[in-house]
Amino acid sequence: MPFPNVDLRDNCLHYAARLGKTCLIEIILDTVKIEIDSRNPNDDLNTALCIACDAGWLDTAKVLISRGSKINYENAKHKTPLILASELIYPYDFQMSKLLISNGALVNYQTTNGNTALLSAAKFGNPEVINLLLKANSNINSKFSDGATALMRACYYNYPEIVDLLLVSNADVEARNKRNETALYIAAYRGYLEIVKILVLKYKADVNSEDIDGDTPLAVACYEDKPVVVKFLLENGGLVNKKGIRGDTPLHIAVANCPNEVVKMLLNNGADPNMINNDQETPLHIAIRHNQPEILKTLLKITKNLDQGSIYNCRTAFKCLMETLSIEKIKMACDLVRSGCDVNKSFTSQVYHRGYEVYVDSPFEYIFRMAKSKFRFVQQINLFGEFDMGDEYGLSCTALSLIINLISLIVKAGYRIMRNDLNLYENSWLKEYLDRYGIRFKSVCSLCDLSRLKIRECLKKPLDESIEFLDLPENLKMFLKFF
Repeated sequence: MPFPNVDLRDNCLHYAARLGKTCLIEIILDTVKIEIDSRNPNDDLNTALCIACDAGWLDTAKVLISRGSKINYENAKHKTPLILASELIYPYDFQMSKLLISNGALVNYQTTNGNTALLSAAKFGNPEVINLLLKANSNINSKFSDGATALMRACYYNYPEIVDLLLVSNADVEARNKRNETALYIAAYRGYLEIVKILVLKYKADVNSEDIDGDTPLAVACYEDKPVVVKFLLENGGLVNKKGIRGDTPLHIAVANCPNEVVKMLLNNGADPNMINNDQETPLHIAIRHNQPEILKTLLKITKNLDQGSIYNCRTAFKCLMETLSIEKIKMACDLVRSGCDVNKSFTSQVYHRGYEVYVDSPFEYIFRMAKSKFRFVQQINLFGEFDMGDEYGLSCTALSLIINLISLIVKAGYRIMRNDLNLYENSWLKEYLDRYGIRFKSVCSLCDLSRLKIRECLKKPLDESIEFLDLPENLKMFLKFF
């Protein structure tokens, strides 16, 4: 039965190195004509020394080094024996690394992808090896191919002891990777408060450094929903209204990614809820798009810019909400209307075509379309726990009152009801409920629209045909048809 850790494609030297058979290696090298640095084509082109260092066989490595194995050989994964040793788990790492360094391993050898022993040790959390490498004059600010330093790696993998060790040894706290990120940015992104505190309080890292997108550590902490880091950065000089290249402030970002508590934290520290991003959107737009009802309530208490139009057809927050209206968003729409938003802005009540369907640019289009099918509406309500099987109408009073209340609020807020809105109303099964609750569209529409509607109701024919049957002067007929 083969050994589980043995690659069956090893030659005898690789086989012995993998199992740590030191005596067998000496016999092979003395009796078999085999190159000591022969490479295994199926194992990252590793030599026997690479294999021994990777497995932590110290005595085996000593024999191979004494027999002349190349100590700075780089395998197919861009790792030297010293880099492989720096990735070992304590206590094997320190002794193996010490052996290699004492026998001429280059501590600053940088592989083709920029890796060094120090970078690997920082990634795998080996403080003893890092101390050893630093004493051997390892370049503390060497960078990987992505621009990451050992300090950045220690921050990413959450090694506060190593972070402190590197900074005491004069690591550059403001070094940047290729995305222009600092160690503090990375620690904030990962949410490691202990490391963030070390960097800011002890080593005075810039809390407002920007990455390639113009985002600060505070912004990225909001992206990743790291409330404790957000709180700390706000208390230590983080700019609460700093915009990135997309124009988003930390508040825009938090509204999309964080709970209400983080949004309140930002607002209490001076975040401006009226600021707009490059899409001309306020945090209100973001709260609606990401379906954040509690955050919307918080913003409505202090937001003055309720009717900001975005670059997309000048859509206000109210129109954005109506366009994505669903059962769970009805309460959000009611809150927005109660707060005094302009219910007419960006709505034209004009008819337009989308494929084979005809739409009316009106808030009632979205309400009636959502409730177009009574069965579908009931099913939606059922999903959100509002369906009452005992209700004689097939709808619970709670759920139905929500949509009735929204329509009532829109009408009372001064929405200009047009002819197309009346057509929507007349063709909706909700009409009987609206009438029952005393919401009468006809009482708030223009005389001309009301005349058209009444004529069609009386004669039960299309409007143009109905008007032709009336005993009226031609100019009045033309008025009713086209004015």
